[in-house]
Amino acid sequence: MKINISLIILLIPLQFFAQNSFTFSGTVKDSNGEAIPTAYVVLDTDKKYAVTDADGKFTITDVKKGTYSLEISFLGYETFSQSIEINSDTNLEATLAENAELLEGVTVVSQTEATQKNTQPITINSLDFKELKSQALGVENVIKQSTGVVVRQSGGLGSTLNINLNGLTGAAVRQYYDGMPLELYAGSLQLNFIPVDVLDRVDVYKGILPVDIGTDALGGGFNLVPLKRSEDYLRASYSIGSFNTHRFTLSGNYNFNDKISFSAVSFVNYSDNDFEMKNITNIAENLRPDGTVESVTEEVIDVRRFHDAFRSSYFEGALSFRDLGVFADFLKVSATYSTRFNEVQQGAFFTGLAVGEAEREGTVYVQRIKYEKSFFKDRVNLSYSGLFTQSEDIVRDSTNNFYNWTGQLVTLNRNGAELSPFPTARVGDNKGNAHRVTLNVNITDNIKFIASNFYSKTTIEGNDPLGIRINIGDNTDLDPNTIPSVLTSNVLGGEINAAFFDKKLTTIAFFKNYRYDA
Repeated sequence: MKINISLIILLIPLQFFAQNSFTFSGTVKDSNGEAIPTAYVVLDTDKKYAVTDADGKFTITDVKKGTYSLEISFLGYETFSQSIEINSDTNLEATLAENAELLEGVTVVSQTEATQKNTQPITINSLDFKELKSQALGVENVIKQSTGVVVRQSGGLGSTLNINLNGLTGAAVRQYYDGMPLELYAGSLQLNFIPVDVLDRVDVYKGILPVDIGTDALGGGFNLVPLKRSEDYLRASYSIGSFNTHRFTLSGNYNFNDKISFSAVSFVNYSDNDFEMKNITNIAENLRPDGTVESVTEEVIDVRRFHDAFRSSYFEGALSFRDLGVFADFLKVSATYSTRFNEVQQGAFFTGLAVGEAEREGTVYVQRIKYEKSFFKDRVNLSYSGLFTQSEDIVRDSTNNFYNWTGQLVTLNRNGAELSPFPTARVGDNKGNAHRVTLNVNITDNIKFIASNFYSKTTIEGNDPLGIRINIGDNTDLDPNTIPSVLTSNVLGGEINAAFFDKKLTTIAFFKNYRYDA
């Protein structure tokens, strides 16, 4: 039995730089001085609201300096309306007068974005992370709680991850980050080392993927939705766990004014992954006094895993622009830098020999643009997302040395390297770009048309001074890694979404056209 103990230090979100947001609180009572619970308190100008508790008290945080239209309402009472100026923490006592008129109905119910996803006709299970921010969890620990999802790892932090979704796995299950395929990030993001601190939610698509995602997969997929907060904040968390595991996250947002803001997200992971393994077959050499091998035996031992350390770092800075008139409703430009290092060890299948020197590392640069614009009173919505990546991937597997599970060097005569039949020291230089354009048209209140086009191109090349060579004549050998490999894909889709009988019945008709060139 393995016991994992984690210590979490969480810094509560802090206001920083200059304070430009405040807390608005108060109490709501009737004319007899009795508290009114569940009354709605709305700052209409900023669309912020609260509901009074059993004592009639309410609190609205992160209210920016300014003048607001305040409305307080409750069934059977006249609405309390007042203009209020907030330039510091403010407390208010409000009295509602009884309304003698009979009110036949009340309503206003709002759903979170996660709830809206869960009620769509296409099967989407949206996992909200708001209640998990203070826990030292990776995304893989949360998504496996969803029905039909099985997550398997070949080791500890940063190890190879296999996801089974409703019986399908591998390439049949796609992963996305903010709507873009995760593979475009060239290994800088992976489900089992992304902390929940930097995400708002995860949408789990079981089966058909919506047209506006732009790509498709036989078994469905996961879309990681990054944290979106408009107020000024600074948040940090640090956790320490078993096997010398350390996880640190830092994120924040600063509003220069109502239109321009800067946000940053970063995290660092490290683990030795030196957990204990039981009943492992190990090759042991019996040596003569002169150091030569007398015999080789196999033994079954309990041993602590070695040469499996992992570390990764990620930093993303973004500049966002809002309400730019006729040009754009929203524009975000971001840049990402990430690194990753793995000591490679055997995963799900073990032999009598361990891996003692092979390793892999990578560096990734990503630039991204997001654009949104609405026309004709929000009847038509246009969005664009563009991604440009450059990555370097290094694989080192060139040693002639071989190790057993106790970490001792053995002298077995065997060809090749630790992981592959031929030694390799490949350095890959990869470039990619992807673009998705989506058009949403609300033809009527019940009929919507969606068109989407996703295009991507990836170029892979590199060099390997130790790898195999191709003879091209004239006693000339060619490193095949230097020949660029290019993959382009284009997915065009359209969808008609119609609702009938007061939206109790929804029908969807769509098509997707795929073109791949390699």
